Amino acid sequence: MSAGQHTPGPWRIGEGLRGYEFGVVKPIEMGEIGIADIPEGIHRGEAEANVRLIAAAPELLETLVMVRDADNDCRRDGLQVIPAIARARIDVVIAKASGVT
Repeated sequence: MSAGQHTPGPWRIGEGLRGYEFGVVKPIEMGEIGIADIPEGIHRGEAEANVRLIAAAPELLETLVMVRDADNDCRRDGLQVIPAIARARIDVVIAKASGVT
């Protein structure tokens, strides 16, 4: 896997694979691949929120890319659907998630 690529989704919340209570896993044909384990000692509510956010990461990134691409199409047609400040943040987050920054 080259820099900037991630394990493709979907990811799901599962039992931590290294003895942790919470984890994020990628289901595969013969089992699961661990994506992230949430360490013990974090408040349960915070751990659950962290694992939900991590599990949603591939879909969040995919959605931002779709919005950016739709904005690019509109800009080519002389339209602007996303305010410049929001578009700048979308570009920064996509770059960060893709390992470009």
